[in-house]
Order: sequence, then C-alpha cells, then structure tokens
Amino acid sequence: MPLVFPGPPLASLYHCIPLLTCLTGQVVLPLGDQVAAASAELTISDPAQAKEFALVDDAGALRPLAANDNVDTGEAPPSQATTAVTCDFSDVRFSAEFPQGRFGRCERGDDGRVIIHLEPEGTPINPSPWHAFTVEADSERTIGVEIRSEYADTRYSPKLSHDRNTWKVMEYEREGSAQFFTVEVGAEKVWIAGQELFDNNDYQIWLAKLKEQHPQLERIELGQSEEGRELPALVHYGSGNEWLLLLGRQHPPEITGAMAMRTFVETLLNDDELSPGFLARYNILIAPNLNPDGVAAGNWRHNANGVDLNRDWFSREQAETQAVHRFISDVTEPGGVLVYGIDFHSTFRDVFYTTPGDYLTKEPDFSFDWLNMLAAAVAPNAIREQPSANAAQGNFKQYMADTHGTHAVTYEVADNSDRLTIGLIATHGATTLMTYMIARPLPVIDSPQQ
Repeated sequence: MPLVFPGPPLASLYHCIPLLTCLTGQVVLPLGDQVAAASAELTISDPAQAKEFALVDDAGALRPLAANDNVDTGEAPPSQATTAVTCDFSDVRFSAEFPQGRFGRCERGDDGRVIIHLEPEGTPINPSPWHAFTVEADSERTIGVEIRSEYADTRYSPKLSHDRNTWKVMEYEREGSAQFFTVEVGAEKVWIAGQELFDNNDYQIWLAKLKEQHPQLERIELGQSEEGRELPALVHYGSGNEWLLLLGRQHPPEITGAMAMRTFVETLLNDDELSPGFLARYNILIAPNLNPDGVAAGNWRHNANGVDLNRDWFSREQAETQAVHRFISDVTEPGGVLVYGIDFHSTFRDVFYTTPGDYLTKEPDFSFDWLNMLAAAVAPNAIREQPSANAAQGNFKQYMADTHGTHAVTYEVADNSDRLTIGLIATHGATTLMTYMIARPLPVIDSPQQ
C-alpha cells in the first residue's frame, strides 16, 4: 500500500517555469514564498534572450558572443537532424521546425478548423502524446484547432505562449482522445505546446550559469547520445568518497520533473544554512538531460533508437545509459560509495516510487525517513510514497538496488501540478535531504593492518 500524507494541494495555476525565481513586475518572488501572490502574472528570465548574448565556452561558462560564433543549440549535425513538419494553408501556417517541436500531420476540416494529428516516434509506446508548434497568419483572426491522437488519449493540457517564455493553459474541450480550442493568431507567431518548453540549449545555459555561480563545480561530458549530442553534467567533489546521483529527462515531455530537478539542484547549491556542510562532505553528479535526441525531436518517450531509456539500465544497449554506468563504475571501482540516487520524472500524479525497505540491507529506512521529513515540511501538501521492486523492469531505481545495493527514488511530478507547489516541494525536498544526509554517520574507514 502506498504511504500517503494527506493534504489539499495549493490552488492550481500555470505561470512560469520555476528556475531560481519567478518575476512579477519588478518584484522578485523566491519559490515557495508568498503563495498569495500566485494570482499575479509571472514570468522568468527568458532563455531565448540569453542565447542572443551568451555562449557556453569549453569550460562550461557563459561568455559574450563573438562575431564568428555559432550558438550551440545542442542539436545533432545536419546529417542527423530530425525532419520537422510544417503545414501552410496560405492564410495560416503551422510549424514544428524548432527544438522540441512535434506533430505528425495536419489537415483542414470541413468547418475550417485545423486538425493536428499527433504521431509517436514508434509503437508500442507509453501514452504521452506530445505536441509543440508555432502558428502565424497573414492577418489577425481566430481559428479553431483540434488536437487529435489516434495512438493514445491526449495527456497534456494545451498551453499558449507569445514569447516562448510566459505560458498559460488554454481553455479547451475534450471529446474522446481529441482536444478542441480556438486561438487568436496574426503576423506574430504564437507557441502552442503540451507543456512549457525547455530544450537542449536551455540546459546548456542553465548549467553554465550554475558553473559561473559555483566555480567549484566541474563541467563534464558524460558521453554522447546515439545521434552524437552531448550528455552534459556537473560534478561537485566533496571531501570524502560518498556520492549522491541526480538524473533527469530520460523521457522528453516530462517537463514538470525537469522543473523539480532544477529547483532541487539550485537549493542543494544555494541554501545558506545547509549547503556548506553538505557540499563539504558529499560528491554529487548532476546529469539533467539524459535524452537530448528525444528532446530535440519532441519525442513522446524514446531516444533516437526508439528505446525507453528507463527500461535499458540492465541491458545498457544505448549510449546514454552506457555513459552514466561508465561514470558510476569509474566512481565505485576505486572505492567510491553510492549513498542515494534521485531520478526525476513526470506522470499523472505526484508520487515517489521507492525501493522497499526490506529489499536492501543497506540503510533500509533511507527513503521512508527522508520522505517523512519532507511531508512534515510541506504540510498540508501530500507526499505519497509507493515502494516497488521489479527486477525485470530495468529502470534506474532498480539498477541502483540490484547492481549497487543502494536505495534510489523515482521522483514523479504530476503533469498538472501547480508550478509554485513544484518549487515548494523541490526546495524542501533538497533541504530535508541535506539535513538527513548530514546527520548520517560518517563511513567507517578500515585502518591499515599493523
């Protein structure tokens, strides 16, 4: 039975992607503070603007653009580029020609509405129909749109942005597996997507900013994806041999999990009270974008080879899981100790999938104790723990248990979770984890025999 700490969630809203702060006018609102301000229109510093004046250099830092620079978009070489889709109806144009953009095909209905067909990268596949496209027209008008998915029920509430920055949920109706809405369009393009956008270059910029703010971090490349894109990571080295592993974006559309991971990481690095002691002791791997091919292509679930990476951790047939396993082996073979792992995802509800306490002898109550602390910190918001073990599944949590004898959690965030609540829980998740891990007994080091 799942462990549930009941409590009503905060009022649902969609205003911004929570990085370090949300902004309303000139007022900076730290995430988790002043829930009453949720009714304000919020936005974030625009990653797209950052691309205009900054570039990630070889050391992982931001520098001004030079005249001969090409901005690193995290995309594959041209020979490996994903074919994008456009639909031009003369008076109105739809395009998925941008990173994360995706739809299958489109047509004009008898009533004039545009029907967008969603098609996955392959089947069978998890029911996560993703869509992201821009719309523009020769003159201002209101058009009807139908999002149609024959392969699975539509999962994400459509969201609208005029700048790829500030998003709001659109009013829509559902009939079967289809969604219906209207949108006002004109010469200025608008973005419509299942979730807020955060692409490969946005990760590059975010990691570079973290590196700039925390020079002790080492910017590394874990390896390359199946299509040759970088698997970026940051590593923090503490004083000992204990490791915390943080992974994200194995599944491209799972944006709320990515939101939680960014806030979680920033809190680990920035908390004035807890971070110094925690960072002095522990080593951390931060690998936030393990499926850059799928992100670039707007895939529903898979990597470039049509494989669910979170089912590949035992067979490790894909370059992405091989790269992480290679890093972990390089850590553990000389004596490094894996203490805990967190793999950030999204699903239909907020839930923490843990390894059952009696499945492992090593620190059997780790996840249970931490999540109890988190539940107390975020009450009345509910924290749901669901222990599970399936040796045949091949996910990262099971890999950590069966290969390394270490507990890990799949940190799942609901697709429709309140965006401020995501930040609130992630912030307290990081502070309570630091509190718990700082209090752990120091490892016993065998003294040399006399």
